[in-house]
Amino acid sequence: MPVPTTITSARHQDMDLVLTSGTWPDDLTGEFVLSSPRIEEGLPYALFGSGVLCRLSLTPGTHGAAEGRWAWRTRVLETPSERLMSAAPEQFAAGPTGYTSPFGPPNQANTAPLPWGDRLFATWDVGRPVEVHPLTLDFLGEVGHRDSWGTPTLDMGGVLPFYLSSAHPVVDPDRDCLWTVKLGLDFETGAQMLHVVQYPGDGTDVRCWPVTGGAVYGGSHTITQTENFLVLVDSGNF
Repeated sequence: MPVPTTITSARHQDMDLVLTSGTWPDDLTGEFVLSSPRIEEGLPYALFGSGVLCRLSLTPGTHGAAEGRWAWRTRVLETPSERLMSAAPEQFAAGPTGYTSPFGPPNQANTAPLPWGDRLFATWDVGRPVEVHPLTLDFLGEVGHRDSWGTPTLDMGGVLPFYLSSAHPVVDPDRDCLWTVKLGLDFETGAQMLHVVQYPGDGTDVRCWPVTGGAVYGGSHTITQTENFLVLVDSGNF
């Protein structure tokens, strides 16, 4: 399905949609979910805005929509970062690489929705994945306590840790876990050293392993898998 350009240029709001032509299939059900940044003042790029989930119900008359209408619902994710930004906006300064603050860099969780069975996550490549309630879109928690993630990519102080991660983690159906990455900065070479991160799906801990010789100079935007291997993809930006 093509994603409209307005997803990163228009203000988000709830709407009830109507069918203007054709016939809606009776057996088409479920939800269509996508991620988006909120439009923020002063940011050079939309991708640094706070995370929003947009959900289109494929069944008319649900989620508060009238009969014969389809519910388009949006929700800003109430992460710890978003709560701090709402409580103390004067502490967050917009710059060319997003926001900085005495609390640390915010986790915007605005890149991609990730379903895992009946669970739903939102992702970003500069922070931990975030779990939300699939129906209410309420924030449930960030994946893994910061202590189990280990040393941040860059220690910037504050309560919000800075982790370069993957915008596209992968759910492993055979091992029933989530795989993602963490990048650690090597100050001598300027390389970012790869670590594989595994979340078992419960509890507050993740497992983290360094990848021997795993140096990248851009990022690791995507992780995917085969039956026997994890495939870590360099972003190729540099």
